[in-house]
Amino acid sequence: MSELAYAMTPPTREERSASMDSAQSDVDNVLKVASALREFNTLRQEGIVSEQEFLEMKAKLLAVGKDELGRSPSGDTLETLVEATNEMDSSRASRISFADDGGGDLVSNQKELDEATDDALDNTIAVVQGTWQEIKDALGDGVAETAGVILFRHIFRIAPQALALFSFKDCAGGNVCDELFENKTLRKHAAKVVGTVDTAVGMLKKLDKLIPVLVNLGKKHVNYGVEPAHYEVVGEALLATLSDALGDGYTTEVHEAWAAVYDIVKTTMIGKNYDYMDATYAI
Repeated sequence: MSELAYAMTPPTREERSASMDSAQSDVDNVLKVASALREFNTLRQEGIVSEQEFLEMKAKLLAVGKDELGRSPSGDTLETLVEATNEMDSSRASRISFADDGGGDLVSNQKELDEATDDALDNTIAVVQGTWQEIKDALGDGVAETAGVILFRHIFRIAPQALALFSFKDCAGGNVCDELFENKTLRKHAAKVVGTVDTAVGMLKKLDKLIPVLVNLGKKHVNYGVEPAHYEVVGEALLATLSDALGDGYTTEVHEAWAAVYDIVKTTMIGKNYDYMDATYAI
Protein backbone atom coordinates (compact mmCIF):
# COMPACT_ATOMS: atom_id res chain seq x y z
CA MET A 1 0.00 0.00 0.00
CA SER A 2 2.46 2.65 -1.09
CA GLU A 3 3.03 4.21 -4.47
CA LEU A 4 0.21 5.84 -6.46
CA ALA A 5 0.94 6.32 -10.14
CA TYR A 6 4.54 5.06 -9.65
CA ALA A 7 7.08 5.39 -12.44
CA MET A 8 6.49 2.90 -15.24
CA THR A 9 8.57 -0.26 -15.17
CA PRO A 10 8.81 -1.90 -18.62
CA PRO A 11 7.11 -5.31 -18.62
CA THR A 12 8.97 -8.51 -19.30
CA ARG A 13 8.80 -10.03 -22.76
CA GLU A 14 6.41 -12.69 -21.47
CA GLU A 15 4.10 -10.12 -19.85
CA ARG A 16 4.11 -8.02 -23.00
CA SER A 17 3.24 -11.00 -25.17
CA ALA A 18 0.42 -12.09 -22.86
CA SER A 19 -1.20 -8.68 -22.43
CA MET A 20 -0.71 -6.83 -25.70
CA ASP A 21 -3.53 -8.38 -27.70
CA SER A 22 -6.23 -8.08 -25.03
CA ALA A 23 -5.22 -4.55 -24.04
CA GLN A 24 -5.15 -3.34 -27.64
CA SER A 25 -8.53 -4.96 -28.15
CA ASP A 26 -9.92 -3.02 -25.16
CA VAL A 27 -8.92 0.32 -26.67
CA ASP A 28 -10.09 -0.69 -30.15
CA ASN A 29 -13.49 -1.68 -28.74
CA VAL A 30 -13.93 1.72 -27.08
CA LEU A 31 -13.12 3.44 -30.38
CA LYS A 32 -15.51 1.19 -32.34
CA VAL A 33 -18.36 1.76 -29.90
CA ALA A 34 -17.74 5.52 -30.11
CA SER A 35 -17.83 5.43 -33.92
CA ALA A 36 -21.04 3.39 -33.97
CA LEU A 37 -22.72 5.72 -31.46
CA ARG A 38 -21.67 8.71 -33.50
CA GLU A 39 -23.18 7.11 -36.62
CA PHE A 40 -26.53 6.47 -34.95
CA ASN A 41 -26.56 9.92 -33.37
CA THR A 42 -26.22 11.50 -36.81
CA LEU A 43 -29.04 9.33 -38.13
CA ARG A 44 -31.17 10.52 -35.22
CA GLN A 45 -30.35 14.18 -35.88
CA GLU A 46 -31.35 13.76 -39.52
CA GLY A 47 -34.64 12.13 -38.56
CA ILE A 48 -33.71 8.81 -40.14
CA VAL A 49 -34.10 6.98 -36.85
CA SER A 50 -36.31 7.93 -33.92
CA GLU A 51 -35.15 8.99 -30.47
CA GLN A 52 -36.40 5.68 -29.05
CA GLU A 53 -34.56 3.67 -31.70
CA PHE A 54 -31.37 5.59 -30.96
CA LEU A 55 -31.64 5.00 -27.21
CA GLU A 56 -32.27 1.29 -27.71
CA MET A 57 -29.25 0.97 -30.02
CA LYS A 58 -27.11 3.00 -27.62
CA ALA A 59 -28.00 0.58 -24.82
CA LYS A 60 -27.09 -2.38 -27.01
CA LEU A 61 -23.76 -0.88 -28.03
CA LEU A 62 -22.82 -0.07 -24.45
CA ALA A 63 -23.78 -3.60 -23.46
CA VAL A 64 -21.37 -4.90 -26.09
CA GLY A 65 -18.65 -2.65 -24.69
CA LYS A 66 -19.37 -3.89 -21.17
CA ASP A 67 -19.14 -7.51 -22.27
CA GLU A 68 -15.79 -6.90 -23.93
CA LEU A 69 -14.21 -4.68 -21.30
CA GLY A 70 -15.76 -6.05 -18.11
CA ARG A 71 -17.44 -2.67 -17.54
CA SER A 72 -19.19 0.02 -19.54
CA PRO A 73 -16.83 2.42 -21.35
CA SER A 74 -16.63 5.85 -19.76
CA GLY A 75 -19.34 8.21 -20.98
CA ASP A 76 -16.82 11.05 -21.15
CA THR A 77 -14.52 8.98 -23.35
CA LEU A 78 -17.33 8.05 -25.70
CA GLU A 79 -18.63 11.60 -25.97
CA THR A 80 -15.14 12.98 -26.63
CA LEU A 81 -14.40 10.40 -29.32
CA VAL A 82 -17.85 10.79 -30.86
CA GLU A 83 -17.43 14.56 -31.07
CA ALA A 84 -13.93 14.17 -32.45
CA THR A 85 -15.28 12.23 -35.44
CA ASN A 86 -18.03 14.74 -36.29
CA GLU A 87 -15.98 16.12 -39.18
CA MET A 88 -16.90 13.06 -41.22
CA ASP A 89 -19.66 14.90 -43.10
CA SER A 90 -18.76 13.31 -46.41
CA SER A 91 -20.46 10.10 -45.34
CA ARG A 92 -23.80 11.79 -44.71
CA ALA A 93 -25.02 11.33 -48.28
CA SER A 94 -24.31 7.62 -48.03
CA ARG A 95 -26.27 7.34 -44.81
CA ILE A 96 -29.26 9.17 -46.31
CA SER A 97 -29.04 6.96 -49.38
CA PHE A 98 -29.10 3.93 -47.09
CA ALA A 99 -32.37 5.12 -45.57
CA ASP A 100 -33.92 6.15 -48.87
CA ASP A 101 -33.15 2.80 -50.44
CA GLY A 102 -35.05 1.10 -47.66
CA GLY A 103 -32.17 -0.83 -46.23
CA GLY A 104 -28.63 -1.89 -46.89
CA ASP A 105 -25.51 -2.40 -44.88
CA LEU A 106 -25.34 0.16 -42.09
CA VAL A 107 -21.57 -0.40 -41.70
CA SER A 108 -20.80 0.07 -45.40
CA ASN A 109 -18.91 3.21 -44.48
CA GLN A 110 -16.88 1.49 -41.74
CA LYS A 111 -13.59 2.13 -43.53
CA GLU A 112 -14.38 5.83 -43.72
CA LEU A 113 -15.46 5.79 -40.08
CA ASP A 114 -12.19 4.14 -39.07
CA GLU A 115 -10.14 6.61 -41.07
CA ALA A 116 -11.98 9.56 -39.53
CA THR A 117 -11.43 8.13 -36.05
CA ASP A 118 -7.73 7.66 -36.81
CA ASP A 119 -7.46 11.27 -38.00
CA ALA A 120 -9.22 12.52 -34.87
CA LEU A 121 -6.93 10.46 -32.64
CA ASP A 122 -3.85 11.76 -34.49
CA ASN A 123 -5.03 15.32 -33.91
CA THR A 124 -5.66 14.61 -30.23
CA ILE A 125 -2.16 13.17 -29.85
CA ALA A 126 -0.66 16.18 -31.64
CA VAL A 127 -2.41 18.56 -29.24
CA VAL A 128 -1.26 16.59 -26.17
CA GLN A 129 2.33 16.23 -27.33
CA GLY A 130 2.51 19.84 -28.46
CA THR A 131 1.25 21.34 -25.20
CA TRP A 132 3.41 18.99 -23.14
CA GLN A 133 6.46 20.20 -25.05
CA GLU A 134 5.43 23.78 -24.29
CA ILE A 135 5.42 22.99 -20.58
CA LYS A 136 8.80 21.25 -20.77
CA ASP A 137 10.29 24.21 -22.63
CA ALA A 138 8.88 26.69 -20.11
CA LEU A 139 10.00 24.82 -16.99
CA GLY A 140 13.32 23.56 -18.34
CA ASP A 141 15.34 20.94 -16.51
CA GLY A 142 13.21 21.26 -13.39
CA VAL A 143 9.97 20.34 -15.14
CA ALA A 144 9.61 16.93 -13.48
CA GLU A 145 9.90 18.09 -9.89
CA THR A 146 8.12 21.43 -10.36
CA ALA A 147 5.15 19.97 -12.21
CA GLY A 148 5.16 16.94 -9.90
CA VAL A 149 4.77 19.04 -6.76
CA ILE A 150 1.92 20.98 -8.35
CA LEU A 151 0.29 17.70 -9.33
CA PHE A 152 0.50 16.34 -5.79
CA ARG A 153 -0.81 19.57 -4.32
CA HIS A 154 -3.90 19.07 -6.46
CA ILE A 155 -4.15 15.36 -5.62
CA PHE A 156 -4.17 16.05 -1.89
CA ARG A 157 -6.46 19.06 -2.35
CA ILE A 158 -9.00 16.81 -4.03
CA ALA A 159 -8.48 13.76 -1.83
CA PRO A 160 -6.35 14.46 1.26
CA GLN A 161 -7.07 10.94 2.51
CA ALA A 162 -4.98 9.59 -0.38
CA LEU A 163 -1.87 10.63 1.55
CA ALA A 164 -2.20 7.40 3.51
CA LEU A 165 -1.16 5.45 0.39
CA PHE A 166 2.34 6.91 0.30
CA SER A 167 5.58 6.14 2.10
CA PHE A 168 5.96 9.84 3.04
CA LYS A 169 2.55 9.96 4.74
CA ASP A 170 4.00 10.69 8.21
CA CYS A 171 6.66 13.22 7.23
CA ALA A 172 4.52 16.21 8.22
CA GLY A 173 2.64 14.56 11.03
CA GLY A 174 0.20 13.09 8.55
CA ASN A 175 -0.97 16.55 7.53
CA VAL A 176 -1.30 18.06 4.07
CA CYS A 177 0.64 21.28 4.50
CA ASP A 178 3.53 23.26 2.99
CA GLU A 179 6.00 21.22 5.01
CA LEU A 180 4.80 18.07 3.25
CA PHE A 181 5.61 19.45 -0.19
CA GLU A 182 9.16 20.32 0.86
CA ASN A 183 9.82 16.71 1.78
CA LYS A 184 12.57 15.18 -0.37
CA THR A 185 10.83 11.82 -0.64
CA LEU A 186 7.63 13.41 -1.91
CA ARG A 187 9.50 15.60 -4.38
CA LYS A 188 11.49 12.64 -5.69
CA HIS A 189 8.35 10.58 -6.11
CA ALA A 190 6.48 13.49 -7.74
CA ALA A 191 9.32 13.84 -10.24
CA LYS A 192 9.05 10.12 -11.06
CA VAL A 193 5.33 10.44 -11.67
CA VAL A 194 5.85 13.31 -14.09
CA GLY A 195 8.60 11.28 -15.70
CA THR A 196 5.95 8.61 -16.23
CA VAL A 197 3.67 11.19 -17.85
CA ASP A 198 6.54 12.29 -20.10
CA THR A 199 7.22 8.70 -21.14
CA ALA A 200 3.55 7.99 -21.86
CA VAL A 201 3.10 11.19 -23.89
CA GLY A 202 6.15 10.33 -25.93
CA MET A 203 4.79 6.85 -26.70
CA LEU A 204 1.28 7.89 -27.76
CA LYS A 205 2.06 7.12 -31.39
CA LYS A 206 3.40 3.71 -30.39
CA LEU A 207 0.35 2.26 -28.69
CA ASP A 208 1.50 -1.29 -29.34
CA LYS A 209 4.40 -0.60 -26.98
CA LEU A 210 2.63 1.74 -24.55
CA ILE A 211 -0.42 -0.42 -23.84
CA PRO A 212 1.49 -3.41 -22.38
CA VAL A 213 3.38 -0.99 -20.13
CA LEU A 214 0.11 0.50 -18.87
CA VAL A 215 -1.42 -2.94 -18.36
CA ASN A 216 1.58 -4.03 -16.31
CA LEU A 217 1.55 -0.78 -14.33
CA GLY A 218 -2.16 -1.13 -13.60
CA LYS A 219 -1.65 -4.62 -12.18
CA LYS A 220 1.14 -3.35 -9.92
CA HIS A 221 -1.10 -0.59 -8.57
CA VAL A 222 -3.62 -3.11 -7.32
CA ASN A 223 -0.93 -4.32 -4.90
CA TYR A 224 -0.19 -0.71 -3.89
CA GLY A 225 -3.77 -0.37 -2.61
CA VAL A 226 -4.91 1.80 -5.51
CA GLU A 227 -8.62 1.66 -6.30
CA PRO A 228 -10.47 2.80 -9.45
CA ALA A 229 -11.60 6.06 -7.85
CA HIS A 230 -7.96 7.06 -7.35
CA TYR A 231 -7.57 7.23 -11.12
CA GLU A 232 -10.35 9.81 -11.20
CA VAL A 233 -8.51 11.88 -8.60
CA VAL A 234 -5.22 11.72 -10.50
CA GLY A 235 -6.98 12.62 -13.74
CA GLU A 236 -8.64 15.67 -12.21
CA ALA A 237 -5.35 16.71 -10.60
CA LEU A 238 -3.46 16.27 -13.88
CA LEU A 239 -5.89 18.49 -15.77
CA ALA A 240 -5.68 21.13 -13.03
CA THR A 241 -1.87 20.99 -13.22
CA LEU A 242 -1.94 21.46 -16.98
CA SER A 243 -4.29 24.42 -16.57
CA ASP A 244 -1.88 26.00 -14.08
CA ALA A 245 1.09 25.46 -16.38
CA LEU A 246 -0.49 26.56 -19.66
CA GLY A 247 -2.59 29.46 -18.41
CA ASP A 248 -4.55 30.98 -21.30
CA GLY A 249 -3.15 28.25 -23.52
CA TYR A 250 -5.30 25.71 -21.71
CA THR A 251 -8.17 25.91 -24.18
CA THR A 252 -11.24 23.73 -24.50
CA GLU A 253 -9.50 21.80 -27.27
CA VAL A 254 -6.48 21.18 -25.05
CA HIS A 255 -8.66 20.11 -22.12
CA GLU A 256 -10.65 17.66 -24.23
CA ALA A 257 -7.53 16.20 -25.85
CA TRP A 258 -5.80 15.54 -22.53
CA ALA A 259 -9.02 14.25 -20.96
CA ALA A 260 -9.52 11.79 -23.84
CA VAL A 261 -5.94 10.51 -23.67
CA TYR A 262 -6.01 10.16 -19.89
CA ASP A 263 -9.31 8.30 -20.07
CA ILE A 264 -7.77 5.74 -22.41
CA VAL A 265 -4.76 5.44 -20.08
CA LYS A 266 -7.09 5.02 -17.09
CA THR A 267 -9.27 2.46 -18.86
CA THR A 268 -6.22 0.43 -19.86
CA MET A 269 -4.65 0.51 -16.39
CA ILE A 270 -7.87 -0.41 -14.60
CA GLY A 271 -8.45 -3.19 -17.13
CA LYS A 272 -10.22 -6.12 -15.52
CA ASN A 273 -8.43 -5.73 -12.19
CA TYR A 274 -11.59 -4.63 -10.41
CA ASP A 275 -14.29 -6.98 -11.69
CA TYR A 276 -15.90 -7.01 -8.26
CA MET A 277 -17.12 -3.44 -8.58
CA ASP A 278 -17.88 -0.56 -10.90
CA ALA A 279 -15.12 2.00 -11.34
CA THR A 280 -17.29 4.96 -10.36
CA TYR A 281 -17.60 4.50 -6.62
CA ALA A 282 -16.64 7.40 -4.34
CA ILE A 283 -13.20 7.54 -2.80
